[in-house]
Amino acid sequence: MNYENGIHSYGNCFCPCRSYILKRRQQIKTGIPDADERVRLRFSKISLNIYSVIGSLGVIVLAILTLMGREVIEISYIWFYLLLFILSLSIGAIISKR
Repeated sequence: MNYENGIHSYGNCFCPCRSYILKRRQQIKTGIPDADERVRLRFSKISLNIYSVIGSLGVIVLAILTLMGREVIEISYIWFYLLLFILSLSIGAIISKR
């Protein structure tokens, strides 16, 4: 087993992380993040905004329903709320991939 430049090598075989290390060094040199990393960061920003908006809307709607005197919320309204949330996250994922 040879150990050169932080990479274990066994004869003609090399560690599979070698290509990742070389790619990471090139990325550090250029300072440009990888495309997958940009998409992931963009999606995390979009999903945080969606969580904030949908959560705020849920609290506001719950407060309005409580002020109107409703003590029970039908389960179909909760399902609609959750489906709206999942749909908005899906749309956010599609937007962030573009």
